[in-house]
Amino acid sequence: MSRFNTRGFVSLLLSLSFVIAVATGLVLWLTHSPQTFGVGRGNWKHIHIFVALLMTVAGAWHLVLNWPVYRSYLWQKCPGRINLKWEVTLAVAITGAVACTTLLEQHGGPSTQLAAMSLQQIAGHAGQPVQKLVAALKGDGIEVHNPADSLREIAEHNKLSAERVCAAVERQVPGGIRPSRGR
Repeated sequence: MSRFNTRGFVSLLLSLSFVIAVATGLVLWLTHSPQTFGVGRGNWKHIHIFVALLMTVAGAWHLVLNWPVYRSYLWQKCPGRINLKWEVTLAVAITGAVACTTLLEQHGGPSTQLAAMSLQQIAGHAGQPVQKLVAALKGDGIEVHNPADSLREIAEHNKLSAERVCAAVERQVPGGIRPSRGR
C-alpha cells in the first residue's frame, strides 16, 4: 500500500474546488432564472460560497506546502530584491481591481441597500399599497412576478440593472425611502 500523498491531495482539492467555484459562478452570472438545472438560485449561491471557502483553505494549505518554491518566485538570492517585479505588480493590480469593483457593486450606498429590499417592504416603509408600486413599475416596462422579491431579483428577472429598478421605485415614493439599518 502506498503512502498518502499530501501535496497531490491538496493540489487535487484546490483544482476541483476551483472548477466548481468557476462553474457555480458562471451559473450565477449568466442565468437569471430562479432555478437552473433543477437547483434554486439560493442553493447555487450557497454552493459557490462554501466551495470558495474550501478553495481558500486548500489554497492556503498549498501555499504552506510549497512555500520554498513560491518564495523563490518572489525573492532573488540577494536579500531584499524582488523577483518577477512586473508579474507581481500586474497580479496585484488585476486582483485589486476585480475585488474593488465587486465590493463597490455589492456593498455600495443607499441604492444598493434599497436593491436588497422587497417591493412589499418598500411599500410598507412608504405607506403605499404594493399594487401601486407594481403598476408604476409595469408602466416603466418592468414586470414584477412576486412583490416579495428584492429589487435586485426583479432587475435580474427583467435583465436590467438594479440601479434602474431602484430609480424607477424611488420616482414613485415622495420623500424617498431610507433602508432600515440592522434588524
